[in-house]
Amino acid sequence: MSDPSAANPPAGIPTVLESGTCFEGLVAFRGIVRVEGLVIGHVVADGTLILGPRGELRGRIEADRVMVEGACDGEIEARERIELGPTARVQGRITAPRLVMADGSVFDGRCEAGPVRPAEGPEDALPRPAPAPRSTAETASISA
Repeated sequence: MSDPSAANPPAGIPTVLESGTCFEGLVAFRGIVRVEGLVIGHVVADGTLILGPRGELRGRIEADRVMVEGACDGEIEARERIELGPTARVQGRITAPRLVMADGSVFDGRCEAGPVRPAEGPEDALPRPAPAPRSTAETASISA
C-alpha cells in the first residue's frame, strides 16, 4: 500500500519535479523546494531541499538544510543540517554540522558531521597545535 502523504506533499511547499519527470543540469533556488522526480546534476539552494520518497538525485546538493526521504547517489553538503528520513537511501559523501538519521534510513559512504570551524583571520595567523580530527568514517555502511 502506498503512503498517502507521498502523493500529497505538505501545503505551501512547491514541488519542482513531480514523480516521473527528469531534469539534468543545475537547479538553483531560494526557500523550500520538494523534488519527487529525478535530478541528474547539481542543486544549489539558499534554503531547504526536500528529496521526497519518490525523488532521486544523482550528483551534488549544496543547501542550508537537506531532508532526504528518497534516493541520493553523490554528495550532500548542508550548512545547517542533513536529515535522513526512514525511507532514505544515500550513497556517497555527506557533510553538515548536524546529521539526523531516522530508523530505517540507509547510508553507505563517507560522513563528516560536527561543528564548522570559523574562518581564520589575521589574529589567527600564529602557529597553533593541530586540531583534533573531525569524526570521519572513510567507508561506512549504516542502517538505522
